[in-house]
Amino acid sequence: MSSSLRSILIVSLVVPIALVLGGCTAPDPTPAPTASEATPSASDCPDGTSPRGRFCFSSDPIGGQLAAEVEVVFASDKLGAVIAGVWKDGEPVMVGALGDSMAGVPATIDMHHLYGNWSTPMLTTVLLQQVDAGKLSLQDPLSTWYPDIPGSDKVTIAMLARSTSGYPHYPVMDAFLDAFHADVFRAWPIDEVISYGVANGPLFTPGTSWLFSDTNFLLLQGVLEKATGTSVAELMRTGIWDPLGMKGVTPPTTAAKTEPVLHGYSAERGVWEDSTYWSPSWTEYAGGVAGNQEALQLFVDAFASGSLVSAKSHQEQLAPVNVGLGPNVPSKYYAMGVAVINGWIFSNPGLVGYHGAVGTLADKGWAIVIYTATGQNGNPDTASATTIFERLSTILVPEQPMTVDSPVPSDP
Repeated sequence: MSSSLRSILIVSLVVPIALVLGGCTAPDPTPAPTASEATPSASDCPDGTSPRGRFCFSSDPIGGQLAAEVEVVFASDKLGAVIAGVWKDGEPVMVGALGDSMAGVPATIDMHHLYGNWSTPMLTTVLLQQVDAGKLSLQDPLSTWYPDIPGSDKVTIAMLARSTSGYPHYPVMDAFLDAFHADVFRAWPIDEVISYGVANGPLFTPGTSWLFSDTNFLLLQGVLEKATGTSVAELMRTGIWDPLGMKGVTPPTTAAKTEPVLHGYSAERGVWEDSTYWSPSWTEYAGGVAGNQEALQLFVDAFASGSLVSAKSHQEQLAPVNVGLGPNVPSKYYAMGVAVINGWIFSNPGLVGYHGAVGTLADKGWAIVIYTATGQNGNPDTASATTIFERLSTILVPEQPMTVDSPVPSDP
């Protein structure tokens, strides 16, 4: 397996805290033309915005500056497509889409795609809702539900949510990747996926260090379903999606997504191919929830406000408990399913043809949602969405930008 393949599938997925980026001062090239130059109409734009080019803007003049940065990175990184949005206090300032979803089909702001690791704060939210309801405790041992997993008597639910259990990240394992690439349409049983990550037990004494691992989140999914007798899809529908009015969101129970869909493309199997409908069962609720940017923005704001859980649970969800473990420091640490970087709640998922960068600086009211589709002539290892996010945050809050500058950790 090539290192670029490992990066596409894994590295950008696991480093909301540690991702190497290029500088933020690129020249301003003319945006690359796309096969289709369809522009949004007034009816396509969210209320309070009007169309101009491929973007919808509010009356705030800052929208034009934000769009220009999106265009620069879209062209310089040779992206296939980008969907970008910025909101202030829940109201859109700039939303737009560049590039094509498929040949001759322009990307649009309402297109659905995998959310990647922005699925995990949804998972920790429904976890804490069940804690609030008394169905389980963060201090319960994993062995209550998985007694046969090595080390499960020493691992708590809180450790899973904060990635301090020590269980390795199964997508970096060659045995798993070989099986995944042999049949990307396979419906994986969750326990089989989990087995790759837990076979040899924790890599360190649980709770003493930090290692991002999707194994943790699949275990959390299993715990929730065993403890409540309810599917996580139903827990999310009743606990998040319906209350927030997140229309069209789809769980990873099948590869189907609500139309219209932003197509993703990948060369990780040695040929350039459409990866949009590969089975998301390999990632489940660690990354397989899909929706559009409007729905995700609703969740981002609700997550930051704590409106979906009790005040105690909201504090737990963002607490700097991991500071001092591994690379976690007060200004940049992993909480429960997201990172907190210079005050921004942030995550930069990347998997099977997509990269994302999504976050909010809640006390200033700003939320940013960026997703990109890899271009055939671009570098699939480049986290362009994060570059865009950094640039936009610098414009919006120059005194408190979101920047990611730590080195990528070695694969375990």
